[in-house]
Amino acid sequence: MPNLADLELLTIYASSFASSAQPQPFPMQGSKRAQVPIINKLIPEDAALLIEPFCGSAAVSIGALQAKLVQGAVISDLNMDLVRLWESILDRPQELNREYAEIWAAQFNEQGEATDPRGYFNSIRERFNNATPEQRSASDFLFLLNRIVKAALRYGKGGQMNQSSDGRRTGAKPSTVSQRIQETADLMRTAAALHRDWREGLDQATSADVVYLDPPYQGTTETRDQRYVSGLAVEDFEEGLRGAIDRDLSLIVSYDALVGPATYGRPLDPRLGLLGFDVITGVSAQGTLLGRKQEAHETLYISPALVERLGGANAVIDRVATRPEALFEL
Repeated sequence: MPNLADLELLTIYASSFASSAQPQPFPMQGSKRAQVPIINKLIPEDAALLIEPFCGSAAVSIGALQAKLVQGAVISDLNMDLVRLWESILDRPQELNREYAEIWAAQFNEQGEATDPRGYFNSIRERFNNATPEQRSASDFLFLLNRIVKAALRYGKGGQMNQSSDGRRTGAKPSTVSQRIQETADLMRTAAALHRDWREGLDQATSADVVYLDPPYQGTTETRDQRYVSGLAVEDFEEGLRGAIDRDLSLIVSYDALVGPATYGRPLDPRLGLLGFDVITGVSAQGTLLGRKQEAHETLYISPALVERLGGANAVIDRVATRPEALFEL
């Protein structure tokens, strides 16, 4: 087999795939929902579990389960707030929905007016931040996620949420949230949520599973702007990948854009032997804010074991290439 890293980066257009009509339990910036139809094409027919160690809103696990491509899913994250919310979604969705409805309704007066939605948001955020990590309320967190600007979860020093609210809105209505949560819970009956480091997720994976990794971009974790609970240096990430590749694990990795108007870091080490794709996901939100219409790019990497499991590089390309100009011969 040729070195997969030496192959030209293949372009994939997310718009060429039918969108995934899957539930989204809560809004979160960086959700891979738009890429789910592509990623589903890369899941082999004999896959056992979908393991998602940087789960976020778990769009990939939800998509794989909805398409019945895996028997179950194990989602995990180092962010305890996210994991506690996921535990509530999976184990007590009706109670979570009831608590959210109470929090949402409390921002209105007797006339049904929200006189100070921003101030109310700040009070819930303060209550959430002042609680110990073990006592933070999943329903408070769910309310905050439905109110923060651009669904962009951010933390400051000391692990406190510091993102502000969209002051024009009061958050998703309880009926909408209830439907989202219940549909997700029903779909993920065979899923488990764990609080652990991403390396533990790799350690627990077997060759029968598929592991989807969506780590923070280099540009958001190796600067003074620490947007996540814990940063991840590219060298540390590559070390973890190297061990997983040596164990012949089937890996799908979403990482920094290498093509397009915004790039975030260097490519992953070519010696890892990963097959790479340039995924055009749509219009860049950041470009729109700057008054420019730009394509949004991301790089998708496939491990050698998964490429072989899918029948080789050409077979992988056949699964995802939907435009003639994207095809090439090895």
